[in-house]
Amino acid sequence: MAMAAAWGRYEQLRPDELAAIVQRTPAAYWPLGLLEHHGWHLPVGFDGLKAAAVCEQVATRTGGVVLPVMWWGSGGGHGDFRWTHYQQPQAAAAMVDDTLGQLLRHGFRAIVLLAGHYPWQQILDQVVPPHR
Repeated sequence: MAMAAAWGRYEQLRPDELAAIVQRTPAAYWPLGLLEHHGWHLPVGFDGLKAAAVCEQVATRTGGVVLPVMWWGSGGGHGDFRWTHYQQPQAAAAMVDDTLGQLLRHGFRAIVLLAGHYPWQQILDQVVPPHR
C-alpha cells in the first residue's frame, strides 16, 4: 500500500515538522492572490482563495508545503473600488524575490507559484528567472 503524501500548511507546522516534510518532499506551493473588489457576488479574497484551494489539492496528492497566500500585489482594474488593496509593483516583487531565496536556502527544490490574480505574471516574469 502506498504511503500517504506528507504535506502541511507552512504557518501551522512546527519547525521539526517542516524539516521532515522538506526532507521527504522539498516542494513548496505558494498561492498568489490579491484583496480586491470583484463585484457583489464574490469575496474580496477570491483570487487567493482559488489559488490556495488548488495548491492544497496538489499538495495532498504529491506532498510538500503550502505557504500562506501572498495577498499583497499590484495591478488589475479594480483599484478605484472600495476594499481593494494594491501595492507598488516593486514592493510586491521584492517580497517575492526575498521569499524565493529564503525558501531555497531552507531546502525547498521545487517552488510552485500559482497566481490566482493574473497580473502577477508580470512580476513573476521579472523575479523568478534568477532563482532557476
